[in-house]
Amino acid sequence: MSWRQHERYDSEGYRIGASNANYIERIRQEEYNLKLKEQHEKNRRSEKHAACNAKVILSIITDMDRYGKPKIELKVNDLVNEYGYVRTYENPDEAILYIPAIIKKYGVGQIQCEINGFGLGVYDRLKDARLGVDIVPLTYRHLTY
Repeated sequence: MSWRQHERYDSEGYRIGASNANYIERIRQEEYNLKLKEQHEKNRRSEKHAACNAKVILSIITDMDRYGKPKIELKVNDLVNEYGYVRTYENPDEAILYIPAIIKKYGVGQIQCEINGFGLGVYDRLKDARLGVDIVPLTYRHLTY
């Protein structure tokens, strides 16, 4: 071996490149550890949510738009997988017709329906439909702190 072959590896450029490579690898390892930690936290939360009675909740929120037309918002909150789905309907009858399909597709365990305004009518129709799901009436009030 000649002296020139070793000089190349002992040069300043090689040390800087090796230092940069080590730095990049350290950053990648930190990001990987952070992802593992986040995944562990998500799994821990999922186990807690799985122990609850209602793993998937359907929230029904009724409102009026600026033209005075009724508007119903259906929100499906999947607590185990940590996903949420939302759909807005302008016709209350159409929304009520889709609720059994939503219950079946997402495996809804509980329906939370507000009973302010015309939400009471929606709640009554859901109770009469006998969907086999726990239906909770909610009365919203001003949040105080």
